[in-house]
Amino acid sequence: MEDIYNNFLKEGLSHYYSEEDFVKCYGRVPKQRDYTFKYCLNHLKSKNHVNILELGTSRSFVDGKYPGACDTNLKFWEPGSMEKWDWSAGLFTRYFSHLLTERKQKFNLTTVDISPRCMYICKIITNKHPNINYIINSSENAILNCPEKSLDLLYLDTGNLDEKTAQLHLREAKLLVKRDILKDDGLILIDDVRNPWMLLNNKTTNKLGKSKYALPYLLENGFELVADEYQVILKKGAKTKVY
Repeated sequence: MEDIYNNFLKEGLSHYYSEEDFVKCYGRVPKQRDYTFKYCLNHLKSKNHVNILELGTSRSFVDGKYPGACDTNLKFWEPGSMEKWDWSAGLFTRYFSHLLTERKQKFNLTTVDISPRCMYICKIITNKHPNINYIINSSENAILNCPEKSLDLLYLDTGNLDEKTAQLHLREAKLLVKRDILKDDGLILIDDVRNPWMLLNNKTTNKLGKSKYALPYLLENGFELVADEYQVILKKGAKTKVY
């Protein structure tokens, strides 16, 4: 199943952005979520019990190119039509809960969102998986409630591609550093860093998208970059710079 999911993820954004769009914005075509998800999944392979926190849950039964995007009507959820699933948004909750279960690894995944309707959709997508905690709350409260050095993987996927979200990501970054919620070998995965929408639509000149404040802050506060693609992956370590 991992290979099937990764193939969908690799092509998940091709309907929205061409290779030329990525080259225009970044001078290259960054690797997609299949690469960074797999990196994180492999990092977790040796763990006896995996603890994951996802900020911003899976929110749609179908990809935005199909009718019914973000609609709660169950007629739009077709478990047997994987090609219609919301691959352009990543489906992190489904991906990690399914594949960790397939690997027979013990895990706990807490997915957090402020929207009850989005959480309802996520519960359907993930079949109300027994190892998932579905929490309706703000991302900032979720970080405040997270025990020190408790996470193997933190997924930052809150908000939209805009300035308001960029400010939110900075607040999240400051809180997670202050609270020290990552284990010493834990990872932070940040979504949509190399999403070209804001650049293509003249909403910003910054190439880090909604992470334009959070990512430099994390790199100056004890984290290092281990993957710089469509998503970025950070781990605790020496200070580094990102361009």
